[in-house]
Parts: sequence; C-alpha cells; structure tokens
Amino acid sequence: MTADARTETTSPENGNAGNASNASNASNAGTTCPTSNIAAIRAVFSGDMAALRDCTRAQLRETDDQQRNALHATCYAGHPDMTRFILTECRELKDAGDAHGRTAALFACGAPWDYSDE
Repeated sequence: MTADARTETTSPENGNAGNASNASNASNAGTTCPTSNIAAIRAVFSGDMAALRDCTRAQLRETDDQQRNALHATCYAGHPDMTRFILTECRELKDAGDAHGRTAALFACGAPWDYSDE
C-alpha cells in the first residue's frame, strides 16, 4: 500500500462485505480493504460508478504498490457492473497479474486482497 493509503474495515454500510467475489471467504467480514490514492481503485472500493466512469483509460490501468489495478479491485469487491465497464474500456487488464502473479480472476474466486505467505 502506498504511503498515502489507509485501510478501512469492511462492512455492509461501506458496500464491501457480502460481495459475490468473496462468497467463498465467508469470514471476509472484519478484513480490511484499502482506501487507495489510485482514483479508479478508490472509486471501486467506495462503490462509486460515476467516479469510475470519470476515470481515463490511463487511470483505469494505474496500479498500486502491489501492481493491482482497478479490475483486480472490482473482482475482489464483487461489483459486476464495474467489472464489465473496466473490461469494455481496458480489455487487456484481464490478463494482468499483480506483484504475486494473481489475476483478477483469482480475486473473483475469493483470493485475499493482502498477500501473505501463510
């Protein structure tokens, strides 16, 4: 996470818990999701489709310190409309891996946002 980034606890109120991508992680409640300084990732985690649509293609491609992009975030957060929008704008992101080689598909299957060697 970047120096400017902070985390917030997932909860139904902020729209990050109980999402489809984390259905396999029933214990996702209480985990942390980033509030990023990357505009597109920030829009995803706040559930703000209008802000996501305002992002340029370059902003959609931006990555955080773990090389995760907005598509990784939408798949983790379980926002299918946002996922479709990003894939329409930047189809090439579907094959992008993060710093640990995890693609958006792995996040959609419930991979944790924060990587650990556990």
